[in-house]
Amino acid sequence: MPDAWQAVEIEWQTASSSGANDGYLKMWIDDTLVGSLTGLNNDLESMDYVFMGVDDVPTGTSGTMYFDGFEARKGGHIGLDPDGPTLQSPLVDLLFTDGFESGDFEAWPWAGTDGGDLSVTSQAAAIGAYGMQAAVNDTNGMGVQYQTAEVQGHYSARFYLD
Repeated sequence: MPDAWQAVEIEWQTASSSGANDGYLKMWIDDTLVGSLTGLNNDLESMDYVFMGVDDVPTGTSGTMYFDGFEARKGGHIGLDPDGPTLQSPLVDLLFTDGFESGDFEAWPWAGTDGGDLSVTSQAAAIGAYGMQAAVNDTNGMGVQYQTAEVQGHYSARFYLD
């Protein structure tokens, strides 16, 4: 991946019924479908939380990652948001959104910051004034997590990554 902002979106759908094998997982980069798993027998599974950050970091890895413009919906493909985190009406399927414009992790029920290596900074902003920065300097994981109030059978999340 080049050293530039990328829009990353994951779309997940449970199978419609037991044995239907029509569940799927799709990955979009910059609004282009780059991979999918289809024919999944996942009707007993559901999406109930999301973790965004850095985990299982190999020894010797270092650098900084920036995250911004997170949005989750309980419907299909979200696509790019050319105007940033501004929401358009009606948005009946919105589950959670945070562009880190509060300047902190206040909107996230849980944040593992690895002693400050995960932070909200202006340098991490792709949209607006703030974004999430992950300074990778050891093998410790870090990230933010939210949990939906209800389990989801169809889920899409988009964020920007540099």
